[in-house]
Amino acid sequence: MSSEQKSDSIKTKKLRVELKHALPDKLSFERLGELLKAYVVASQKGKIPVSYKEVGKLSVSPANVSKNNKFFEETGFIQKVEGERGKYIPTLNAIDIIENLNWDKEEEAKKILRNLLMKTWFWSLVNNLLLVQNHRSEDEIIKNLGQEVGADPKKHIAALKILVEYLYYSELLKQDNGMYMINEIPMEREINIKKTSTQDKVETQQNQSYKFSKSTQILIGVLITPDMPEDQIRNTIRIIKEEAEKIVDKRE
Repeated sequence: MSSEQKSDSIKTKKLRVELKHALPDKLSFERLGELLKAYVVASQKGKIPVSYKEVGKLSVSPANVSKNNKFFEETGFIQKVEGERGKYIPTLNAIDIIENLNWDKEEEAKKILRNLLMKTWFWSLVNNLLLVQNHRSEDEIIKNLGQEVGADPKKHIAALKILVEYLYYSELLKQDNGMYMINEIPMEREINIKKTSTQDKVETQQNQSYKFSKSTQILIGVLITPDMPEDQIRNTIRIIKEEAEKIVDKRE
């Protein structure tokens, strides 16, 4: 290799973008879903460690499987198998997502996906953006994601858009007039499930003739996590307050 070729090689290495986090590579959102399903099927629901070549026989090309392994691993879809180089198994969450989708239980699948995505760097960033300003354009979100991860504007736009697709599909985000906002609906659904369970218990107690005096005090707690948006916290407190007032009115 001549000195000029060596110089060009060094320059090329310097120009390579070093990302802080892995991004999806060469695949659409839909094809990434197929890839996740292939991991679950090839591994027999996590029983057998598989390589990118084995997964590639069922879905996208082995090269594209390999390029997305890091992103899948960081997101919590797959995990490395100790002592077996290049082998992975799908996580229990990934298996549950695919199982629910196979049985047309998409809402359950989305709930599991939400829990995974809420631990990712890209949700943390988007969540913080929307807490400062409650609506943002896709372009604005993508620019912030790209800058945070150290992406190349000419190379990684499609990958960054897929991150937004994940957040939208999982219902962490919603759209209004082309702008993205935090979606409180999933939180309300989960609260309503817990609320219904509480109501059933109260009705059972009433049927068993349990009586409470007006002086009885009940302590109700609200679990607040560091990454929970302020709007969700306020909404949770509002719903609990309204339900508590209804229960008190019935007792009186």
